[in-house]
Amino acid sequence: MRRLLCLVLLAATAHAAETYVVVAGIDHYDREWAIAPLNYAVADAKALADAFRATGVPANNLRVLTSDETEPLKRPTAINLIDVLNRTARRCDPGDTLVFLFSGHGVQAGDESYLLTVDTDWDRLERTALPLRDVKDALAPAAGVH
Repeated sequence: MRRLLCLVLLAATAHAAETYVVVAGIDHYDREWAIAPLNYAVADAKALADAFRATGVPANNLRVLTSDETEPLKRPTAINLIDVLNRTARRCDPGDTLVFLFSGHGVQAGDESYLLTVDTDWDRLERTALPLRDVKDALAPAAGVH
């Protein structure tokens, strides 16, 4: 009986691997005269989120930011995306999975690659778009990189 009890206690304290998902989709940019709209980026982001939800990813592990949102914190701005990625990566334990999908425009400018967020200003690209190096830095804790 003691062995069984020990096994049950070990199983109860073991960490079950979690999946965390951050998806962003941008069809319409705030400055559409400078950045062409897309047709299916929001639908793709929502479909992927639905697919993860259907596989059992809990709602509190799933964040969806889309350009059709009216709530400011749910729009895929550079600040919102980095904030969500940082907070999500810090929640990850070894063995967990963090999935990040960005459906929208990207651009290479000089030696830097950028994701064009909903609030990107083409004339101020370096200050308003999201550099990929910032995304990598935000995801580093989830990958065990310090």
